[in-house]
Formats: sequence, structure tokens, C-alpha cells
Amino acid sequence: MSAKLPRVNLERGLYRRGLHYIIGWRDASDGKWRTRSLPASTTLQAARKERDAMLGQAAQGESLMSVVSKKTVHHFAVAYLSRIEAQVKAGDRSTSTLALRKAQYRDHLEERFGSKRVRAVGHNDVLILISELRTEGLSGATVNKIAGLLSAILRDAVRSGDLGVNPVTLVDASERPSNAHTRNRRTLTDAELELLIDHAGSEQTKLLVAFLAGSGLRLSEALGLRPEDVDLSGAVSVSGQLIREGQERKTTKTPTAVRIVNLLSDAHAAVRAQARMAKGVRAGSFFWTTPKGRELGQANTQGAIRRAGEDAGLGAVSPHELRYTYASRLDEHGVSLADAAAEMGHSPTSHASMTTKYLRSRGSVDDRHARIRAAL
Repeated sequence: MSAKLPRVNLERGLYRRGLHYIIGWRDASDGKWRTRSLPASTTLQAARKERDAMLGQAAQGESLMSVVSKKTVHHFAVAYLSRIEAQVKAGDRSTSTLALRKAQYRDHLEERFGSKRVRAVGHNDVLILISELRTEGLSGATVNKIAGLLSAILRDAVRSGDLGVNPVTLVDASERPSNAHTRNRRTLTDAELELLIDHAGSEQTKLLVAFLAGSGLRLSEALGLRPEDVDLSGAVSVSGQLIREGQERKTTKTPTAVRIVNLLSDAHAAVRAQARMAKGVRAGSFFWTTPKGRELGQANTQGAIRRAGEDAGLGAVSPHELRYTYASRLDEHGVSLADAAAEMGHSPTSHASMTTKYLRSRGSVDDRHARIRAAL
């Protein structure tokens, strides 16, 4: 049997034995000396932060005995997601938020952390998560949202007393990826747009690409259109959107997204062609359907547009790039930034640098539509 490694006293309340840092404190509940061994991946800087936080709690008279909890991250994840689900049923959160949180946990956190005891998750584990997600090609903003979900789950463990310090809070700003877009917002030229349409697989995809580039609608808004929302003389009324999980229509993301949009000529032609193709579809169902009346889903449509871009030699094209293309086309027609922003349904809390200019548009909706029709 090997001899136990000696514990080295580094500084007040902080020790080291082998690869592990150890925090020591006087427990407020019984006055006894307690210690907690940190994960081997914990750095000295993180150990000091955790030591300071725990000693602060101890100084306030809080008992830290619960840090020996054997509860796992999955235990708290289930509780967190159940709470979000209850908020959805109460109407306080959207179903899309719940679907996103479930997907983020399932795809990025469950395998990495689910079976870990919450007390075993350290600062370095979070850094490894961030590094791996960036290696997988996720944007800085997406990585930060996933880390934020982990933080929310572990925050519950801190509140219940099963975890001393939330390790995500120990990550410095310099250790987090930037939220800035690493990829330029691409707009397609007329020639590229024509090439994309030519390489789209189905007739519905061809028409939908033309519609998105000529209307500026978000994909969820386009797929959420009903036959009665479409004026075949050249406009659509946006009042809802299709949620990602299931074929359910809900209200728009923001009040400013409720709007009437004037269509460019190619989008106008696309809705007329779709109306002929889907003739007989009952009112109340979605406008964009297959010839047999089946609704188009977001994931499949995104995949079809992405593949069309790859086949056309343009690389992966996203539906949102068609939205940028629409904005660029309005600009080329001399439409003001303010009118373009209102036409696209921007809200004050999104794309801040752009909407600061866009949302200063003033004047009635009728005036705006008249100016846009004159420009087009």
C-alpha cells in the first residue's frame, strides 16, 4: 500500500496534496475544521477564487457541510428544465425557449457533465467545454449561451447548498469567447441568387429562396404564413411564426415584427406560383406546403437551402443571409435605412448597431409603403 502524500500548506485556507488543491475552513455549525478537495483539473487561480468565496460564506456563519453532496449535474438539469417547462405551461416562457434549452443540454452538456457530481465540476472543466465547443465550430455567442445554461443549472446547486461556488462564475472575461460575429454577414448578388435557385432541389425550395430574398422575412415568419396572410397583388401580412419544435404557430418574436411587407418582383412571382401549386389548401393551414398539403419544417428547409448553396459552389447559405440580401436590395433601390428596418420588422433589442438607425424612422405605415412602392 502506497504512503499517503503529505498535505502542503500553501497559504491561508489553501493546501495541496499531489495534484489536488484543498480548501480548509472552520464550519459555522459546529466549529469543527473542514476540508474540501478540488478536482485535479482546478488551477491555482481558480482554487484561490473558490477558497475566497467559501471562506466568505463561512465568515457569514453559513454551514458548508453540504458541499459533500453526491447529487449529479443531471439531477439539477432535470429540475431546471422541469421549471422551464412549468413556466411554458403558465405562459411565462415560450415553447421555443424550452426546446432550445433541452437541445443545448442534450447535445453539448449531458454527455460531458450529466453523470458528474456537481462538487466535482471545476473551473478547468468549464474551460475545456469552451475549448471543445469552439473546436466544433460553434460561434462565440453560441458557446457563451451553452456555458450560461451550465451556469444556470449549477446555480440551482449553489442555492440548494449542494455546491459551494459555481465554477462558471470563476471564468474570467478573457477566458470567454467573444460574442462578436466571426463570419461576415453575406449578401448574395443577383447572379449568386439565380445560381442558388437553380441548384435548389425541390420546386418549393426554389420558390421559398426567391420569396425570402424578395421579402426579408425570417424563415420562421415565412413558414408561419397562412393563405389568408398572402395578398397575391404583392404583399404579405406577418402576424406569427412557426416554432422550431413541432408545426405550431405562435405570435411574432416582438411587436414590431407584426407588419405588412411589400414584395419584390421575384417574391411576388414566387407566392403566385406557390398559390397555384397549393390550390385547394384549406384556409387556416400554412401557405408554404408541398403539393400534397404537407407543411414545410424549419430544419428541413434550412438543410435544403444549405445544400443548394454548397451544390452551387457558394458554400453553406443560411436563410438569414437571404434576409441580408433583401436589405441590400432595398438599399440598392434607394429605400432609406429607416423604412427598410421597419419593413423587416426589426426590434430595438436586436441588431442594435443597425436598428439604432432603422428605428428612427418616423411617419405612418401607409407613408412608408408608398415610399417603398415608389422606390421599387
